[in-house]
Amino acid sequence: MELQESNSSNVRISTTTMSEISKEEEIKAIINTLKVNNVETEDISYVKASTKYERVFDKFYGHCSKGLAVNDFNLVEAVKSLSKEDSKKNEEELNKIKELRTIVSKSWEGKKLTSAENDSFVTITSAARGRKLFSNVLNEYRTNAIFTMSTEGYERLTHLLYNILYQIEKSNDVEAAMSVMILAQTFYIDNSLLNEETKGEKIFLQCGIQKHSIWTKKSLWEQAIDTVIKQEIKGQDMGDETEEEKEMQKRNIIFGKLGAFANNMLYFDTDSKQVENVIIAYAKKSALCEPHIMALKVTNYNNI
Repeated sequence: MELQESNSSNVRISTTTMSEISKEEEIKAIINTLKVNNVETEDISYVKASTKYERVFDKFYGHCSKGLAVNDFNLVEAVKSLSKEDSKKNEEELNKIKELRTIVSKSWEGKKLTSAENDSFVTITSAARGRKLFSNVLNEYRTNAIFTMSTEGYERLTHLLYNILYQIEKSNDVEAAMSVMILAQTFYIDNSLLNEETKGEKIFLQCGIQKHSIWTKKSLWEQAIDTVIKQEIKGQDMGDETEEEKEMQKRNIIFGKLGAFANNMLYFDTDSKQVENVIIAYAKKSALCEPHIMALKVTNYNNI
């Protein structure tokens, strides 16, 4: 890497081209160089304009009360370049969201997708970000209190979920799997549309995807349980409690979540013995009391 003297100070600034390393790495390199050389800062509003870049600067330069401000052409140009790249990425993401909305809308209405739309769906959801966008788009229906669909829509959406579950299974995307699980238990058809004798009975999308092989993956459920429980415990405010009270609250959270997961695993047609093995193993690892462990066993057997 070649170094040269900056015209504005005695700081040696990297002149590595943007093509040699990523633009964000270029900014990191410049900021690190400035930090090592103890450069004083003054306010540059352009640099401070984006909270995203503020995070980058704070991480590599330290928290600056007046914001990072370095009168250096390379730094400002690097930020500008990265801003343009971000803008392009945002535009691409908006286009993906638009495509996904069209695909979901047509499927919801029971309309057949074109070959191009099918290909686009597979391409977008092959990446974790694309799967997240799909979940967000489908969740818009829940936000707008739209839960029911036609039988044709049910079949089309089940097909979409099946396809995305294959992508999830291949990439072991636990977060996306849990999103699909929740959404599949949200939307439904009224069974009276199929059989007048079952008026009011709901058939959720979950019924259409419960035979998918992903739900037999022990590792998926283990990771999901661990992630959800840790997030739940982390989100609890236990500041004023004693250590004993904190431990009791944590175990109560674990007990409640394990019971919920046991039900979900059975709803998605996971083998009952595997359900018990996963749930009880986590309960014992978490040092739950024997009555809690026994109650979890009863929960499993009562739902078989």
